[in-house]
Amino acid sequence: MADSTKRIPRVINDNDVEAYNAMDELIIAKAKKEAALAQMAEIELSLATKHLIVREETAKAIFEASRTLRDRLLALSVKLAPELSNNSNAQEITKILKKSIEEQLREFVEELEAKI
Repeated sequence: MADSTKRIPRVINDNDVEAYNAMDELIIAKAKKEAALAQMAEIELSLATKHLIVREETAKAIFEASRTLRDRLLALSVKLAPELSNNSNAQEITKILKKSIEEQLREFVEELEAKI
């Protein structure tokens, strides 16, 4: 009796090789696509949870807050001049200046954190 489960070896021709290559390319392309989609999902999640920031928006917020800080610090001279002109105590003047500068810096940080 002949064994019916015996297989006859198949000869691979050029068409088969091209088909296998095409399948490999398709598998690689699908894997790349899935990796890119996963990466995009991570980026979107990071943006949504504020773990990632948009560079242009951040640069704009920092510029605006810095300009506001500069303007406020420059305005301190006008604001404090009347109070300081009547005071000859160097320690008092230093205390007043330090308090005003710290206040402006604190507001700067708060505004910047609110924008970013």
